[in-house]
Amino acid sequence: MSYDLALPTVCNHRIARELVTLGADLRSLRVAQPMTSTSTVMVYASDDLVSPTSYSVITDPKGILINAYKMVYFNFNWRSPDDTFEISYSTFENTCYKCGGGGFLDDISYNSLGGLAVNQDENLLLQNLEKFTVTEAGSNIFHTYIGTSLVKIGRASCRERV
Repeated sequence: MSYDLALPTVCNHRIARELVTLGADLRSLRVAQPMTSTSTVMVYASDDLVSPTSYSVITDPKGILINAYKMVYFNFNWRSPDDTFEISYSTFENTCYKCGGGGFLDDISYNSLGGLAVNQDENLLLQNLEKFTVTEAGSNIFHTYIGTSLVKIGRASCRERV
């Protein structure tokens, strides 16, 4: 019986430990993507989890979109400006840089027992069909036989029409 790693998994749009810089006011932290929920925010200062009672998640007054961008705002001036800060949060599907707004990740995933998730039988066939029809021929240097030239033809014909 043949099997292959199950690649497409649903993206949770969770940004894990994004490196951020403490603002000049020693109270604000701004992230790159808009936050969906304030309850999913976790702040780390030099690898230590900061208590949620030490900060609030507020609407960023310098944000581009109204009510879309939020920032972490400490209840006090941070004592050590040399600390490194990381924030974990959830973002919207259309602003998620992990999946690019597609909703799926082509990455290795694990099953409930901690083993690698694999496809076999019909699911393996469907995954192989997707690999051969969506992948551009020669783009995978390890398996140059996988792919199609239809992607190149489609792109060229679109450019010619413009």
